[in-house]
Amino acid sequence: MNFAPAAAGPNIEDTLLFASVEGIDGSDLRVLSVLVYAGPRVDLLTTGNAFQVKRHGEDPRFAGGPLRAPANVLRDRDADVLEPAKLVHRHSAWRARDFALIGGK
Repeated sequence: MNFAPAAAGPNIEDTLLFASVEGIDGSDLRVLSVLVYAGPRVDLLTTGNAFQVKRHGEDPRFAGGPLRAPANVLRDRDADVLEPAKLVHRHSAWRARDFALIGGK
């Protein structure tokens, strides 16, 4: 993705995350058009994916999208995601971010 000057060894996951946020929250259709491309569906599991989809159905979070994932493979638990207040308490980078968002007060 050629959105900005190239960086040596960029963090791909962060790039995709921030590009997704910019595309959706920022209504930047240029970014979104690069992220949303047409192509064949890709199976999540390298072996047994079709069997697992037939047995458990497709994960509704990905149904009809480019990734075909069986319903029982990827965790979906609220307990896996920290509340913002707990995240700020545990993670120094988030504390700094939270501090900057409230105007340094």
